[in-house]
Amino acid sequence: MSRFNLKRGSPKDEFPNLDRNHTTMGRILNLHMYTRQFNRATESGVIFDDIIRPGLEDP
Repeated sequence: MSRFNLKRGSPKDEFPNLDRNHTTMGRILNLHMYTRQFNRATESGVIFDDIIRPGLEDP
């Protein structure tokens, strides 16, 4: 767990809209998977949203 204290909404509120995302990530990522990873971060503060961002920005 990261030492950073991030103020974020709930996983349900933060879950990305994947309706128009036809990538493999868009087909596989679901709310359950996102919720499991939601509060995880590296020691340098990289969160799951940072990891999936490229797949969301360039579907």
